[in-house]
Amino acid sequence: PICHMQLIKVKAQNDDAIQATKSSNRSVVHASQEQMDMVGIQTHRVEKMNLVAHIPISGRMISSNSVAFQIYESDIRYIKSGIHFLGHTALAPDIELNGTITSVDNIVDSTSRTIRVVGSVKNSIQNLASETSFRGEILLELNNRVAIPESSVLHTGSGDLVYLVDQKGKLTAKKINLGLKTDSYYEVINGLTENDTISSGPNFLIDSEAKIRGAN
Repeated sequence: PICHMQLIKVKAQNDDAIQATKSSNRSVVHASQEQMDMVGIQTHRVEKMNLVAHIPISGRMISSNSVAFQIYESDIRYIKSGIHFLGHTALAPDIELNGTITSVDNIVDSTSRTIRVVGSVKNSIQNLASETSFRGEILLELNNRVAIPESSVLHTGSGDLVYLVDQKGKLTAKKINLGLKTDSYYEVINGLTENDTISSGPNFLIDSEAKIRGAN
């Protein structure tokens, strides 16, 4: 009544709901297509896609044609020699530099949790002072990866999850491991397979209902 939304009768939990509660403190939620349409919940079929991820980098020029920058340890598995990067220096912000990674260190900085990477710049700037700051990004192609929309993911204190949807309108929470994020999609490392059906949109509404039922 407070938010002027139609009230929906809550059904008693079945065995599936009780089992889900034991494993994740979230009960299974049942919703008709009409109910999902009412609150803006859509369904999305999981598929493999070709993605382009943008990994931000920052560092310093160590010569007119060499740059050293830091990569977070969570992203280092994607980085190897030969990958291209783009960026700008503070002394010549109007000139875009492009280069190639030449080496990757194997020691993680304990404070920043980053790893040092060195790259070679192709279009070097003459008389560029060493130690000038450098900022840019690595454009990483991720081909044939399981991917889902950003709007399908719920970030919780215990990890990331989505809601699987079956043909009968049963929505079940599923924990997943995410990889890199593109403009509007996440790479999925594990937890989902191609052709799974998940919900997208205001999933916090589903999650709130699932937690309320799971607590009872």
